Amino acid sequence: MGGSAGNAAPCPRRHAVRTVRTIIAAVVAVHDLKTGKLEVSTPCRVDEPEAPVLSPDSRYAVAGPLDFDLERKKAYCFAETEERKGIRLLSVGDDGTAYGLTGGDRTTDLAYVTVPLDTGETEALP
Repeated sequence: MGGSAGNAAPCPRRHAVRTVRTIIAAVVAVHDLKTGKLEVSTPCRVDEPEAPVLSPDSRYAVAGPLDFDLERKKAYCFAETEERKGIRLLSVGDDGTAYGLTGGDRTTDLAYVTVPLDTGETEALP
């Protein structure tokens, strides 16, 4: 099966986020920079990975529509689909709650959201 590798975005400290595209899907993967070992991956349609932002304790990382728990090896993709607007995550706390934006296109207003990584459910902020 043919595929093409995307660019890698370095993650501060010890990780790299990389998008790999195949004929069937796109997968975003986080690798340990020292060993090259795959840490976590998830299917996600993104053109290029954004530079990751780590939580202060380095357990969590967000990169555009992606949310990673590097300790529990969990990942969520919040890219736009036919069913929902995409979310661009901007920061994440030590408790795994990510903060970001959704909407802002020609049909919807910009809205601020939180995404607790333990549930993966988005919540609108007032």
